[in-house]
Amino acid sequence: MLPGIALPQAGVRNQSLLTILAQFNLMTGIGLILDAGDKNSAPSGATSWLDVSGAGSNFFLGTTSGADATDPTFNGTAGRLSDAEYFSGDGGDFFTYSATNLTWMNSLHKDNALFSGVFWFYPATLGGAIFGTLGSTATGIGVRYGFDSLGAATFYVNRAGGTTSLLYSTTNVITTNTWNFVGISINEATGAGGLIINTNGNTETATSTYSSPTTSNASFTLQLMAGGNNLIPLANGSRFGCCAMWQSRALTSAEITSIYSATRKRFKV
Repeated sequence: MLPGIALPQAGVRNQSLLTILAQFNLMTGIGLILDAGDKNSAPSGATSWLDVSGAGSNFFLGTTSGADATDPTFNGTAGRLSDAEYFSGDGGDFFTYSATNLTWMNSLHKDNALFSGVFWFYPATLGGAIFGTLGSTATGIGVRYGFDSLGAATFYVNRAGGTTSLLYSTTNVITTNTWNFVGISINEATGAGGLIINTNGNTETATSTYSSPTTSNASFTLQLMAGGNNLIPLANGSRFGCCAMWQSRALTSAEITSIYSATRKRFKV
Protein backbone atom coordinates (compact mmCIF):
# COMPACT_ATOMS: atom_id res chain seq x y z
CA MET A 1 0.00 0.00 0.00
CA LEU A 2 1.26 3.45 -0.84
CA PRO A 3 2.04 5.78 2.08
CA GLY A 4 -0.98 7.73 3.33
CA ILE A 5 -3.52 5.84 1.20
CA ALA A 6 -6.15 3.69 2.87
CA LEU A 7 -7.55 0.75 0.94
CA PRO A 8 -11.33 0.32 0.65
CA GLN A 9 -12.73 -1.35 3.77
CA ALA A 10 -15.24 -4.17 4.05
CA GLY A 11 -18.79 -2.94 3.50
CA VAL A 12 -17.65 0.11 1.54
CA ARG A 13 -19.00 0.39 -2.01
CA ASN A 14 -16.51 -0.58 -4.69
CA GLN A 15 -14.68 2.30 -6.35
CA SER A 16 -13.98 2.82 -10.02
CA LEU A 17 -10.48 2.29 -11.33
CA LEU A 18 -10.27 6.02 -12.08
CA THR A 19 -11.11 6.91 -8.48
CA ILE A 20 -8.53 4.50 -7.10
CA LEU A 21 -5.74 5.72 -9.38
CA ALA A 22 -6.55 9.34 -8.57
CA GLN A 23 -6.47 8.59 -4.83
CA PHE A 24 -3.07 6.94 -5.26
CA ASN A 25 -1.74 9.94 -7.22
CA LEU A 26 -1.09 7.70 -10.22
CA MET A 27 -2.61 9.88 -12.94
CA THR A 28 0.66 11.39 -14.15
CA GLY A 29 1.61 9.87 -17.49
CA ILE A 30 -1.73 8.08 -17.89
CA GLY A 31 -2.66 7.00 -21.40
CA LEU A 32 -6.03 5.33 -20.87
CA ILE A 33 -8.46 4.05 -18.25
CA LEU A 34 -11.26 1.73 -19.35
CA ASP A 35 -13.69 0.31 -16.80
CA ALA A 36 -16.72 -1.86 -17.56
CA GLY A 37 -18.20 -0.94 -14.18
CA ASP A 38 -17.91 2.82 -14.63
CA LYS A 39 -21.02 4.26 -16.31
CA ASN A 40 -18.90 7.01 -17.85
CA SER A 41 -16.64 4.43 -19.47
CA ALA A 42 -19.25 1.84 -20.42
CA PRO A 43 -22.58 3.67 -20.66
CA SER A 44 -25.65 1.68 -21.61
CA GLY A 45 -25.83 0.97 -25.34
CA ALA A 46 -22.39 2.38 -26.18
CA THR A 47 -20.54 1.13 -29.28
CA SER A 48 -17.14 2.15 -27.88
CA TRP A 49 -15.37 1.60 -24.57
CA LEU A 50 -14.71 5.15 -23.42
CA ASP A 51 -11.47 6.30 -21.83
CA VAL A 52 -12.11 8.17 -18.57
CA SER A 53 -8.48 9.21 -18.00
CA GLY A 54 -8.87 12.47 -19.89
CA ALA A 55 -6.49 11.33 -22.64
CA GLY A 56 -9.32 10.52 -25.06
CA SER A 57 -8.08 7.02 -25.90
CA ASN A 58 -11.42 5.42 -26.74
CA PHE A 59 -11.66 1.89 -28.12
CA PHE A 60 -14.17 0.46 -30.59
CA LEU A 61 -16.07 -2.62 -29.59
CA GLY A 62 -14.68 -4.84 -32.33
CA THR A 63 -12.97 -3.23 -35.30
CA THR A 64 -15.30 -0.34 -36.14
CA SER A 65 -17.80 2.07 -34.59
CA GLY A 66 -20.65 -0.03 -35.97
CA ALA A 67 -21.98 -3.34 -34.73
CA ASP A 68 -20.26 -6.41 -36.14
CA ALA A 69 -19.31 -9.98 -35.26
CA THR A 70 -16.13 -8.90 -33.44
CA ASP A 71 -17.89 -6.78 -30.81
CA PRO A 72 -17.51 -7.91 -27.19
CA THR A 73 -20.81 -8.07 -25.27
CA PHE A 74 -21.45 -5.91 -22.22
CA ASN A 75 -22.77 -7.78 -19.19
CA GLY A 76 -24.24 -6.43 -15.95
CA THR A 77 -25.73 -3.06 -15.00
CA ALA A 78 -24.06 0.14 -16.15
CA GLY A 79 -22.26 1.81 -13.25
CA ARG A 80 -22.76 -0.98 -10.71
CA LEU A 81 -19.01 -1.61 -10.16
CA SER A 82 -19.13 -5.30 -9.28
CA ASP A 83 -17.58 -8.46 -10.71
CA ALA A 84 -20.78 -8.85 -12.77
CA GLU A 85 -19.94 -5.81 -14.94
CA TYR A 86 -17.64 -6.90 -17.76
CA PHE A 87 -17.30 -7.43 -21.49
CA SER A 88 -17.41 -11.03 -22.70
CA GLY A 89 -16.02 -12.54 -25.88
CA ASP A 90 -16.81 -15.52 -28.09
CA GLY A 91 -13.25 -16.28 -29.17
CA GLY A 92 -13.29 -13.71 -31.96
CA ASP A 93 -14.08 -10.51 -30.05
CA PHE A 94 -11.75 -7.68 -29.02
CA PHE A 95 -11.33 -3.90 -28.68
CA THR A 96 -9.50 -1.73 -31.23
CA TYR A 97 -8.15 1.77 -30.64
CA SER A 98 -10.51 4.14 -32.43
CA ALA A 99 -7.93 6.10 -34.45
CA THR A 100 -4.40 5.81 -35.81
CA ASN A 101 -2.00 4.70 -33.09
CA LEU A 102 -0.80 7.54 -30.91
CA THR A 103 2.95 8.12 -30.66
CA TRP A 104 3.19 6.25 -27.35
CA MET A 105 1.33 3.25 -28.78
CA ASN A 106 3.81 3.13 -31.67
CA SER A 107 6.73 3.41 -29.23
CA LEU A 108 6.04 0.48 -26.91
CA HIS A 109 8.58 -1.64 -28.83
CA LYS A 110 11.18 1.08 -29.47
CA ASP A 111 14.43 2.07 -27.78
CA ASN A 112 13.87 3.78 -24.40
CA ALA A 113 10.29 2.50 -24.15
CA LEU A 114 8.61 3.67 -20.95
CA PHE A 115 5.13 2.44 -20.10
CA SER A 116 2.95 0.46 -17.71
CA GLY A 117 -0.37 -1.36 -17.71
CA VAL A 118 -2.76 -3.08 -15.30
CA PHE A 119 -5.59 -5.40 -16.34
CA TRP A 120 -8.40 -7.47 -14.80
CA PHE A 121 -9.62 -10.32 -16.99
CA TYR A 122 -11.21 -13.78 -16.75
CA PRO A 123 -9.86 -16.39 -19.19
CA ALA A 124 -12.08 -19.33 -20.10
CA THR A 125 -9.07 -21.33 -21.30
CA LEU A 126 -5.32 -20.79 -21.28
CA GLY A 127 -3.67 -19.00 -24.18
CA GLY A 128 -4.52 -15.56 -25.53
CA ALA A 129 -3.47 -11.93 -25.71
CA ILE A 130 -4.36 -9.14 -23.30
CA PHE A 131 -3.08 -6.30 -25.50
CA GLY A 132 -0.85 -5.86 -28.49
CA THR A 133 0.29 -4.04 -31.61
CA LEU A 134 2.27 -7.00 -32.91
CA GLY A 135 -0.16 -9.50 -34.33
CA SER A 136 1.88 -12.53 -35.33
CA THR A 137 5.34 -12.90 -33.83
CA ALA A 138 6.45 -14.41 -37.15
CA THR A 139 6.10 -11.20 -39.16
CA GLY A 140 4.96 -8.25 -37.07
CA ILE A 141 6.62 -5.25 -35.41
CA GLY A 142 5.37 -4.24 -31.98
CA VAL A 143 4.54 -5.74 -28.59
CA ARG A 144 2.17 -8.39 -27.36
CA TYR A 145 1.33 -9.21 -23.75
CA GLY A 146 -0.69 -12.29 -22.96
CA PHE A 147 -0.34 -15.79 -21.59
CA ASP A 148 0.60 -19.14 -23.04
CA SER A 149 -1.04 -22.59 -22.92
CA LEU A 150 0.58 -23.24 -19.54
CA GLY A 151 -0.69 -19.97 -18.06
CA ALA A 152 2.59 -18.06 -17.98
CA ALA A 153 2.21 -14.34 -18.64
CA THR A 154 4.33 -13.62 -21.70
CA PHE A 155 5.69 -10.33 -23.03
CA TYR A 156 6.92 -10.21 -26.65
CA VAL A 157 8.76 -7.35 -28.31
CA ASN A 158 9.51 -7.72 -32.02
CA ARG A 159 11.60 -5.71 -34.46
CA ALA A 160 11.56 -5.72 -38.27
CA GLY A 161 11.29 -9.11 -39.96
CA GLY A 162 9.45 -10.66 -37.05
CA THR A 163 12.64 -11.15 -35.02
CA THR A 164 12.66 -10.84 -31.25
CA SER A 165 13.95 -7.84 -29.29
CA LEU A 166 12.75 -9.19 -25.93
CA LEU A 167 10.78 -12.20 -24.74
CA TYR A 168 9.93 -12.89 -21.11
CA SER A 169 7.61 -15.51 -19.61
CA THR A 170 6.69 -15.51 -15.95
CA THR A 171 7.05 -18.28 -13.42
CA ASN A 172 3.73 -17.32 -11.84
CA VAL A 173 0.70 -18.42 -13.85
CA ILE A 174 -2.81 -17.33 -14.82
CA THR A 175 -5.80 -19.39 -13.60
CA THR A 176 -8.78 -20.21 -15.81
CA ASN A 177 -12.41 -19.50 -15.01
CA THR A 178 -11.69 -16.89 -12.39
CA TRP A 179 -10.69 -13.22 -12.32
CA ASN A 180 -6.97 -12.56 -12.78
CA PHE A 181 -4.90 -9.41 -12.34
CA VAL A 182 -1.79 -8.74 -14.39
CA GLY A 183 0.42 -5.68 -14.34
CA ILE A 184 3.44 -4.76 -16.41
CA SER A 185 5.94 -1.92 -16.10
CA ILE A 186 8.97 -1.30 -18.26
CA ASN A 187 11.72 1.27 -18.42
CA GLU A 188 13.74 -0.07 -21.32
CA ALA A 189 16.75 2.13 -20.56
CA THR A 190 17.13 0.66 -17.06
CA GLY A 191 18.29 -2.80 -18.08
CA ALA A 192 18.52 -5.20 -15.12
CA GLY A 193 15.29 -5.09 -13.13
CA GLY A 194 13.65 -2.62 -15.50
CA LEU A 195 10.86 -5.03 -16.45
CA ILE A 196 8.29 -5.69 -13.71
CA ILE A 197 5.41 -8.16 -14.13
CA ASN A 198 2.80 -8.74 -11.45
CA THR A 199 0.58 -11.81 -11.73
CA ASN A 200 -2.22 -11.89 -9.14
CA GLY A 201 -0.09 -10.05 -6.62
CA ASN A 202 3.12 -11.99 -7.28
CA THR A 203 5.95 -9.86 -8.67
CA GLU A 204 8.81 -10.86 -10.95
CA THR A 205 11.54 -8.63 -12.36
CA ALA A 206 13.78 -9.08 -15.38
CA THR A 207 15.97 -7.14 -17.77
CA SER A 208 14.18 -4.51 -19.80
CA THR A 209 16.80 -4.12 -22.53
CA TYR A 210 15.50 -4.44 -26.10
CA SER A 211 17.99 -6.07 -28.44
CA SER A 212 18.53 -3.93 -31.59
CA PRO A 213 15.06 -2.32 -31.43
CA THR A 214 13.60 -0.90 -34.61
CA THR A 215 12.64 2.73 -35.18
CA SER A 216 9.67 1.65 -37.32
CA ASN A 217 6.14 2.05 -36.04
CA ALA A 218 4.03 -0.88 -34.90
CA SER A 219 2.54 -3.12 -37.55
CA PHE A 220 -1.01 -2.85 -36.23
CA THR A 221 -3.42 -0.66 -34.28
CA LEU A 222 -3.40 -1.29 -30.53
CA GLN A 223 -5.96 -3.88 -29.50
CA LEU A 224 -7.17 -5.14 -26.14
CA MET A 225 -8.36 -8.72 -25.66
CA ALA A 226 -6.26 -9.58 -28.72
CA GLY A 227 -2.66 -9.12 -29.81
CA GLY A 228 -3.10 -6.89 -32.87
CA ASN A 229 -4.49 -7.56 -36.35
CA ASN A 230 -7.39 -9.43 -34.67
CA LEU A 231 -5.03 -12.29 -33.79
CA ILE A 232 -4.75 -14.40 -30.61
CA PRO A 233 -8.02 -13.19 -29.01
CA LEU A 234 -9.10 -14.43 -25.61
CA ALA A 235 -11.08 -17.65 -25.81
CA ASN A 236 -14.85 -18.05 -25.97
CA GLY A 237 -16.36 -17.30 -22.57
CA SER A 238 -13.54 -15.00 -21.45
CA ARG A 239 -14.22 -11.65 -19.78
CA PHE A 240 -12.51 -8.26 -19.57
CA GLY A 241 -13.24 -6.05 -16.58
CA CYS A 242 -11.03 -2.96 -16.53
CA CYS A 243 -7.58 -1.73 -17.42
CA ALA A 244 -5.26 1.25 -17.41
CA MET A 245 -2.10 2.04 -19.35
CA TRP A 246 0.52 4.71 -18.72
CA GLN A 247 2.18 6.24 -21.76
CA SER A 248 5.24 7.75 -20.08
CA ARG A 249 5.57 6.17 -16.67
CA ALA A 250 7.08 2.96 -15.33
CA LEU A 251 5.12 2.08 -12.20
CA THR A 252 7.06 0.66 -9.29
CA SER A 253 6.40 -2.80 -7.94
CA ALA A 254 4.78 -1.24 -4.86
CA GLU A 255 2.46 0.91 -6.99
CA ILE A 256 1.27 -2.06 -9.04
CA THR A 257 0.72 -4.13 -5.90
CA SER A 258 -1.30 -1.29 -4.35
CA ILE A 259 -3.58 -1.19 -7.41
CA TYR A 260 -4.08 -4.95 -7.15
CA SER A 261 -4.86 -4.72 -3.43
CA ALA A 262 -7.33 -1.88 -3.93
CA THR A 263 -9.23 -3.50 -6.81
CA ARG A 264 -9.31 -7.21 -5.91
CA LYS A 265 -12.32 -6.91 -3.57
CA ARG A 266 -14.49 -5.86 -6.50
CA PHE A 267 -13.57 -9.03 -8.38
CA LYS A 268 -13.96 -11.23 -5.28
CA VAL A 269 -10.32 -12.31 -5.34
